[in-house]
Parts: sequence; structure tokens; C-alpha cells
Amino acid sequence: MIRVSNLHKSYGDAHVLKGIDFSVKPSEVVAIIGPSGSGKTTLLRSLNFLDVPDQGTININEVEIDAARPSKKKIRELRQQSSMVFQHYHLFKNKTALENITEGLLIAKQMNKSEALNIAESFLDRVGLLHRKDAYPTELSGGQQQRIGIARALAVNPAVLLFDEPTSALDPEMVGDVLTIIKDIAKQGMTMVIVTHEIEFAKQVSDQVIFMAEGDIVESGAPEEVLSRPKHERTRRFLRRLLQV
Repeated sequence: MIRVSNLHKSYGDAHVLKGIDFSVKPSEVVAIIGPSGSGKTTLLRSLNFLDVPDQGTININEVEIDAARPSKKKIRELRQQSSMVFQHYHLFKNKTALENITEGLLIAKQMNKSEALNIAESFLDRVGLLHRKDAYPTELSGGQQQRIGIARALAVNPAVLLFDEPTSALDPEMVGDVLTIIKDIAKQGMTMVIVTHEIEFAKQVSDQVIFMAEGDIVESGAPEEVLSRPKHERTRRFLRRLLQV
């Protein structure tokens, strides 16, 4: 489903990704954890070329792109394979909840309005917000905005869902609702890559955990191995600090 090989990305003198290799199987949930500045978000954004890598190959759902020689056509094809849920929602402030979801269906999928409205309403219902379909983002809580972001991402029927710290901008009491929805999506077989700092959530929902530090993958494996029995001192140090053990 996803294969990444020798992925590099630099910003000036900062080498943010240092030859990343990893793969994700269909219906697998991969959690990426690590300290700030480790390259987690850059890696995630590179998967759909929101950040353009300098070198390496990315293959999603059999669409492969060489980062050193990307064509506009290949970038467009790659982006059609995934959908992203952002840390800070990225909703259109001048559009209602319903319009935020139909926008991508009308423009990217070129659906007729009636079909787009039906799909948008069904996904709003799925995240428990059909009753707020006419509300604007400023009238919604952070948790509600993020649930709309998830509905928008699902509505375009992607092969892969990408989550960039989906709960980090939320008040603590709103985190649970968003995590419950993500867990439900995982149970239905959606392939997902999730950058998260929620270690207990990663343990519960993921099939594979990747720990990154300083632009490298330090270790990866099943959650009970990486999170409960890490092999590397760098991983153990991170988890001790994060969990305050």
C-alpha cells in the first residue's frame, strides 16, 4: 500500500529526513512518534508532496514517484491516493461545515451538487455532526472542527488517511471524542498513518509504531515491542520523559 525508500529532505543546512525507509500494508495503522524536530510531520507531508522531498521514492497504492524527478501529473496522481487531517483543522472559515466537505467533492471529484451533498451529509452524520451542518467553523468547538476535518478527509474516499497530530490543538476534554472516531475508522479497515504524541492511543490503535529522532527511524515494530519493550536507549529515554516515569 505504501512503500517509502531512501527519502531525504533538507531545509538549508538542516537535514530533516535522512534516508527514510518504511512500508505500510493495506488496512494497517502506523503511528509515528518522536520528539519535536525529529522529522515526523515533514515525513507525513512528504507522502502527498505538501513538502517536496529532495531524494527518494514514494509508492502509494501502486502510484510511484521519484522525488528527484517529479512531474505535475505524478504529483497529482499521488495526491489523489491520500487525504490529510491537519493539526489545526484547515477549514474554510467562510464556509459551513457542509460546504467544507462538499468543496473537495465538487472540485477535485467533479461530482454534481446533489451527489456531493448526500455524501457530505452522510459523513457528517458518521462523525455525529449532521445537526451542525449549517454552522461555520467559528461557531464550533475545536473538537467539532477536527471531526469535520476527518469527515472531509473520508468523503473523498482515499486509499490512505494521513493524520498530523490530530489532537494536539484540542482542549483535553475534547480529545476523547476525536480519538474514538479515529479508532472506529481503524476498525473498518482504513489504511492510516498517524503522527501522534498520544502514546496510549498509539498502543491501542496501531499495528506498527515508528519512533523517529533527528531525521532517522530509530526503531519500528509492533506497539507492544516499541512502546513496552523498546530496544534502543534513545526510545526508552523519550518514553520515560513523555510518560514521566
